[in-house]
Amino acid sequence: MPWRNTPQYAAVEYRRIEVNSWRLVILPSEWPADLRWIVEEFRKTEAGRNHESKWSPRFYVVQDHKLLRTAAGFGGWDNEIQPLLKRITGV
Repeated sequence: MPWRNTPQYAAVEYRRIEVNSWRLVILPSEWPADLRWIVEEFRKTEAGRNHESKWSPRFYVVQDHKLLRTAAGFGGWDNEIQPLLKRITGV
């Protein structure tokens, strides 16, 4: 079953940002105005400062206007993001 058909998906706000090149995803100007703070916070992290990774997609988990976690690739989704969402949502 695709994630979009799950109770967990219904319990979160999901936004998708697409850019023409993986290099552009680190630029706040490529993000919607209301989400730019997320990439600005990410740029303060070690992963954001050393953004050399072509891993795609990259996932960001935000709660109460805080960047809780970011992970890249489908392994990052399975091993980091999905368990965190389960803890946060309870589903």
